Amino acid sequence: MPQSKEAARLEDLAAQIRGCVQCPLHASRAHAVPGDGLPSARVMLIGEAPGREEDQRGQPFVGAAGRFLDQVLAGSGVDRSALFITNTVKCRPENNRPPRKREVDTCTSLYLVEQIALVNPALIMCSAALPRKNCWVCVA
Repeated sequence: MPQSKEAARLEDLAAQIRGCVQCPLHASRAHAVPGDGLPSARVMLIGEAPGREEDQRGQPFVGAAGRFLDQVLAGSGVDRSALFITNTVKCRPENNRPPRKREVDTCTSLYLVEQIALVNPALIMCSAALPRKNCWVCVA
């Protein structure tokens, strides 16, 4: 089956994110974490930033928070593969500090707003304080 325009654009964005050097976080990352999941997901989960394990693997929610998410989803009967999962900031801040305003603004304007528009989910779940503070992004 041919890939949708939205899915193709999400892949293009992921490639851009992996090569991004627009903020200082690129200098200390192992891997940028663009996000993954179903391009037509009805539910999108947005976290704050990748943790150590996510940075090492280049995938979102594969560390402790991801294991907790998997338990919650299993208990709810929701299949993780039906979601689109990403973070507000696409690279891990050093020492696991909260992302700075410039980092948030850069990733949000260059990537997150478009990811939300492309997936066009019915529900956006923000799993940390940062995405909730910036939920204006989710209302358009």
